[in-house]
Amino acid sequence: MISKNNSGVGLLVAVTFAAASLTMTMPVDAKAAKGSHSKATPHPNSTTQSATQNEDKAICAQINALTKNLASGNASSVSALWTENGTYIDEDGNVFRGRSALEKRFSSVFNESGKQQFELTPEKISFLSDKVAISEGTVLRKEGTKSKPQTRFTLVFQNQDDTWLISQATETPIIPLESTQSTEALKDLDWLIGSWKAERNGSSVRMTAEWAANKRFIHCTYEIQKPGEPLQKDIQIIGYDPTKDELVSWHFDSTGGFGYGSWYKRDNQWMVESTGVESDGSTSRAINIIQSLESNTFSWQSVNRSVDGMAFADTNELKVQRVTQ
Repeated sequence: MISKNNSGVGLLVAVTFAAASLTMTMPVDAKAAKGSHSKATPHPNSTTQSATQNEDKAICAQINALTKNLASGNASSVSALWTENGTYIDEDGNVFRGRSALEKRFSSVFNESGKQQFELTPEKISFLSDKVAISEGTVLRKEGTKSKPQTRFTLVFQNQDDTWLISQATETPIIPLESTQSTEALKDLDWLIGSWKAERNGSSVRMTAEWAANKRFIHCTYEIQKPGEPLQKDIQIIGYDPTKDELVSWHFDSTGGFGYGSWYKRDNQWMVESTGVESDGSTSRAINIIQSLESNTFSWQSVNRSVDGMAFADTNELKVQRVTQ
């Protein structure tokens, strides 16, 4: 960004239980949070969630301002985005503390290397309190019409007088990984390969997971059958993102919806932070929890669900059975 040398198993079935029937909207990445608006009960914290969504936008606006000010070569405007005693740690480990030092640092960069054509892409925003938030993402160098990953960033924000300012910025290099890293990362999911099914109240879902591209990806296909409705077929790809050092997934459903999942492991559970866009333009968020119970069974549950900022209750836990090895 400022160097002188110069964005599953979250996998499976998004299943919403409403009344006595099972509404299946799978897989989880694009539709995990999407219950039926008429049947789901809004969570009492939906107002708080809307407020958090507004804070997300405010922080993204500050990150966009940093990108624009770097491109304009205005060192004073760049440093003004930090708190009075804010710090910046560059990819070489050099520390710059205070607006005066920051402005001097940026001025030196602009004088030596010109305006900085970078794009900061936030991938995650977490709130530690109503006054402190952390954003993580990738710094992309603009080269013509293309952008290339340059470094990773972590920004700690403080809310001062209703303005989110950077109190600490850290930039770390993206280290190329061995070509075997992607296959090694997916080994924890080799138990998923095969066919699986889940049924309830006349609705059913069947998933088949297969290795793809030299075992660097897992390709999942889903068939969802609801009473009186045409068979729905969706697909999902699970792979390894070396810029984040984590498993990720992409989902595309037959109605035109699509989504993305970011995976991490907690004890014996897979946690998948999923976001999606529906064919009607609505957006969904959820955390999907997958836990292997035994060799031929695992459980799935979707929590912290929301659609367009409105919170919905967690789904019931669903058990999924293996059909073939």
